[in-house]
Amino acid sequence: MLGKSNSNVVEMRASVENINFNEYLSEVQNYLPFLDKNDTWIRSGIYIENKYKTYISSFRLLGSQTPKIGHARIEVLVVKAQLDVTLSDAQPYCVDFINDHLTQTKTDAAFVALVPSTGEGWRLFFIKSPAHDSVKIPEDILTHTCSGALKIHIKKKCGLSDAAVEGFFSCGYGLFDDSVIRTKAKEIDKTLRYLKFCDIASGAGQIIFAMADLVAKLRSGLNKYLGSHADRSEKNFTDQFIQGSLYASDYNAGALEILKINLMMTTGKKIDDYRFVWGNVLTEDLFEGMPFDVVVTN
Repeated sequence: MLGKSNSNVVEMRASVENINFNEYLSEVQNYLPFLDKNDTWIRSGIYIENKYKTYISSFRLLGSQTPKIGHARIEVLVVKAQLDVTLSDAQPYCVDFINDHLTQTKTDAAFVALVPSTGEGWRLFFIKSPAHDSVKIPEDILTHTCSGALKIHIKKKCGLSDAAVEGFFSCGYGLFDDSVIRTKAKEIDKTLRYLKFCDIASGAGQIIFAMADLVAKLRSGLNKYLGSHADRSEKNFTDQFIQGSLYASDYNAGALEILKINLMMTTGKKIDDYRFVWGNVLTEDLFEGMPFDVVVTN
């Protein structure tokens, strides 16, 4: 499933070349456009616990970003391995070290470049704080929640019967009389394409990724009626949902910042900040009366 991960670490890439810090910052600024590059320091010695000193020599802050509203912080770090320690050997200790750093400093997440003391090569990670670990929602519950909400919306917008909707959502709906789906394929596709969806307590985004995955699969299934054109791919459908359909809110500003970064990693495209609102939906009109087609949360 899209966005599924059992770890708070995303390994973005590994390079065999020497790190270019300007290029590193430029890459990270695709995710952190308001990066404060004046927020810097270099630390070693007493700042590194004894259990890490065999593998880590020093670490350095190249910048940070905080949102305009809400309390959150994302850092851009460089961790240098000890002399004669390979990046592969240093990596698990680097991850644990950064987890400790994020927890102790109450930082929400960090982009981390792991570099050797000498020689070439480096690795880039995105690590979210253990404070943002969340209970994993079982996939069957995610599927039931998302499909149930979409079924109601499609039935209402497209005038489908219960049987037709259930058939459309089933894995083998070609086994039933799909003439209604064939007739209304364009209407169903348009309904899914221009869906306005909001997760009012988005957290780690599990429901968002599940809904994006479901919408993409449903639209892809309509290709048998609408044609399998180059732009009708699940990847494009996912991107369209994330960039055009999705709105989200959460009372935790750090969780929202992490979610936006994860969505940018998924699409490779810019995410509009105005669609992600920090606050408490129970006490505030966060979207100023904007009507949504589907509102789901856990």
